Amino acid sequence: MGLLDRVGRSPLHTFDLPVGDLTLHIQASDELQDEARASALKHWEQLESYLVRDPGFKTSFVSLPVGPDAPPLIKVMADASAQVGVGPMVTLPGAFVEAVAEDLAKMTKEVVVSAEGDSFVISDRPRSFIVEPAYGGKGIAIRVRSERYGFYASNGRLKVSPAIGKARCVGVLAEHCALADAVGSAMGLSMHRPQDVEQALEVPRKTSGIEGAMIVGGGRIGVWGNIEVVTPSGR
Repeated sequence: MGLLDRVGRSPLHTFDLPVGDLTLHIQASDELQDEARASALKHWEQLESYLVRDPGFKTSFVSLPVGPDAPPLIKVMADASAQVGVGPMVTLPGAFVEAVAEDLAKMTKEVVVSAEGDSFVISDRPRSFIVEPAYGGKGIAIRVRSERYGFYASNGRLKVSPAIGKARCVGVLAEHCALADAVGSAMGLSMHRPQDVEQALEVPRKTSGIEGAMIVGGGRIGVWGNIEVVTPSGR
């Protein structure tokens, strides 16, 4: 999942949960497998039901409005995609992990839900997220010390994969995970050439709710916002 937890403290209960096209990786203070399954199935069933009513929502490459009767998950996806003008489905993993994490947070003190490069974190443990794996080198990671946030790293995408243009990898730290997805996709798509790093960073600069971002392309690394860049082995 591109997530490193290196804080020496009592371990969290950890398990994987397949749901639809996603596999959730969940860490929580308490054993919540049944509660997590119920939450995930609820949100997935609402998603599928909506896509039957509005199939264009699934295939659109641009943001689409939704009605007031749309499920909360769909509204989150639509709002995030509308902020930067990308297709709503690129925000699905982020919206989904946050929805499940918020449900579980009502029952436990600490929870992290991850899928497809997205993580929504409710915890006071500092964490490092791999943005570029160490393929024979040091690699690149972002260290986060906030207590409630969403993080997106393009290297984690396996199934729900937005195009990231000429970028090698993208990482985004945001208040909400669906927005991190949308901005990460828009950043990559703005990379028409590998050297368009500064152009890509204009996306997070202009988007409310983004705390920091980085992008790698053409041998260059672009960093914006209040983020700490470390090596994957950094503490």
